[in-house]
Amino acid sequence: MVAAAGAGLAAYAESASHAAQREKEAELLFHGNAYQAAIASYYKKEQRWPHSLEQLLEDKRYPMPVRHLRRLYPIR
Repeated sequence: MVAAAGAGLAAYAESASHAAQREKEAELLFHGNAYQAAIASYYKKEQRWPHSLEQLLEDKRYPMPVRHLRRLYPIR
């Protein structure tokens, strides 16, 4: 009985580990896609690449500030 419970807990732990890994990968893809879209938006408007990521946050050179990215996401 103890062996069966141990095997069940091991299977559950492996499943939970895979779910956590998938969640981290989805978050990483979301952040990468957000950066990609922000850089493309900046390039489309300016016809040049941004020098820093901070330029994507708020561009005050126009009457209405342009925000290409809501916030900087942590790079892990």
